[in-house]
Amino acid sequence: MRNLHLCVVTGQSLANLIPLLQERPDAIVLLCTEDKEADAQAFIQTLEAAGFSPEQVYLQPPFPAHPFEDTLEYMLNLRERLSEDFPDARLTWNATGGTKQMALAIWDALDRKKNDRAIYCDTRDGRLEELIPQAGSIALNSLLHPELYLHALGKIKRSADSDRLEWREQALLRRSATLHLGDHAEVLAVLIQQFNRQVDGNTADAQTLTLNRVGPQWRKALELLEKGRVLDPLGEEQYAIVCADGARYLTGGWLEEYIWHVAQTEQIDHVEIGLKFGDIAHRKKGQDNEIDAFIVHCNRLLLIECKSGRMGLDAVKDSDIIYKLDSIGSHAGGAQAARLLVSAQPLLHETRQGHKVDTRARASATDIHTLEAEGLKTLRTAIRDWKESGRWSEKKS
Repeated sequence: MRNLHLCVVTGQSLANLIPLLQERPDAIVLLCTEDKEADAQAFIQTLEAAGFSPEQVYLQPPFPAHPFEDTLEYMLNLRERLSEDFPDARLTWNATGGTKQMALAIWDALDRKKNDRAIYCDTRDGRLEELIPQAGSIALNSLLHPELYLHALGKIKRSADSDRLEWREQALLRRSATLHLGDHAEVLAVLIQQFNRQVDGNTADAQTLTLNRVGPQWRKALELLEKGRVLDPLGEEQYAIVCADGARYLTGGWLEEYIWHVAQTEQIDHVEIGLKFGDIAHRKKGQDNEIDAFIVHCNRLLLIECKSGRMGLDAVKDSDIIYKLDSIGSHAGGAQAARLLVSAQPLLHETRQGHKVDTRARASATDIHTLEAEGLKTLRTAIRDWKESGRWSEKKS
């Protein structure tokens, strides 16, 4: 028996896409109202990107969203026509999309005698629920990779730093130094501040910096940075940056690599660092966006922005990083994406002038989670909890 899926196109395409990837039906019938015809065409392109052929997709003429009598009549006629066009197929309706009125009309039009199914996709809990003919649920497979996730939201991946072999080799070479910086960020706060003050992260020119070996964690950090071929001691507390990307690493790249290493250890499905993407509708480069970490696991997304320097020194830049994470989360994350600001420095502190800086509260006001300073060492547990539950659990640093 052939499998036939019926979907109502909405602005949230992932809820329709995931069940289709899970069950891989023989044919897909798409319904939309007149105002969603452009969304339907975009969704067809996403289906093709996911491996479905154009011959498998049947876009129906727009149906009336109201009054209810017209919606129901449309659906009853459609169900009868599908029985004629696909006499040997079992119909499955994905009830995740559409309005309540649409849902009631489709529900009434389902043919119980033909054993029609109704399913619901619970992405956050990773379950595909069957509503009729028999209640039950199954676990969703891991179905989405970053390129397909972005495509479903009208975006196209340009590149990612972590795709490059050279980037991964460098990250592995200095892994011990990176983990030490992250696990002891609070104790090493002054050292990290010195990196940001003395190093220009936007140049590959030769640079030196002066660093006192203060305390055992400082000494270990500098020793590991030497072994990782980031710094070379010159004597008299002078150090030279010896690798091509060393300046960028010391001024924040280490924090991105820390996230990459932790996510790899927790066996996350997809971890992309320095991901650049644009709009499918505007394929030319120029107005692309970039996110520090784009993490996908079991069809759920975690977006992360990193900050190694102290927040509050530049109010405009502080606002920019929160606005950026909020904006990218809204446009390229979907309804279920979690957003996280990771800072090596405290997000709540006072400046030398006595002004209180509370970036944590500003982030929270836009539903952005935070992880900072001493809390960095809890990143492993936090990502593990998110991986298992689909929800970011806010923990106090």
